[in-house]
Amino acid sequence: PADTPAANPEAEDEPWMASPYSMSNYYFPDYEVNNCGFGRDYPAWMGINGYEKSYLFTVGSECCNRYFPNAGNCPFENTVQLDYFWTAYEDNIDNLEDMPILYNHTFYPDLNAHNCINGTDNPKWMEQNDEFKRLYLFKNHAGCCRKWFSDFDIDGCMNNIVQGIYNVEPCPLNRPDCNNVAT
Repeated sequence: PADTPAANPEAEDEPWMASPYSMSNYYFPDYEVNNCGFGRDYPAWMGINGYEKSYLFTVGSECCNRYFPNAGNCPFENTVQLDYFWTAYEDNIDNLEDMPILYNHTFYPDLNAHNCINGTDNPKWMEQNDEFKRLYLFKNHAGCCRKWFSDFDIDGCMNNIVQGIYNVEPCPLNRPDCNNVAT
């Protein structure tokens, strides 16, 4: 790999002179999908310490032939990223607008209602320690229903999601125009 040319002429100096995320889009091996991706969302380590010579490519077929020669539809993405990778879903949102609220769904059993509630308004004792959290708080509705209502009326639980309240972070002091509301 030492005699392999860099993906771009500036890549020789990137480990010393720049951050691991350049402003260029590259093809890179994406091991989560066993195919080559494209953009700026490659792992940071691929862009430093000389790794960019082996992991970042300007031509998709070079990445595919080296890392996934048997993969179909390689590379699996070709869309140029013009911003940071985490802002891809935030296109067309003005900087002064509130960001969308993304819920981390939490379900907990309500034994009186014979159902699982979707919300963070669970009794605080359910969060008292790690054992209680594992026993009472779930990331999906089906897991909660199976754990708590499988002996009786699991179908009733699975077919009826009760929406609770989500407590959201309060607005920061420097954003008087913020209007995050718990729903």
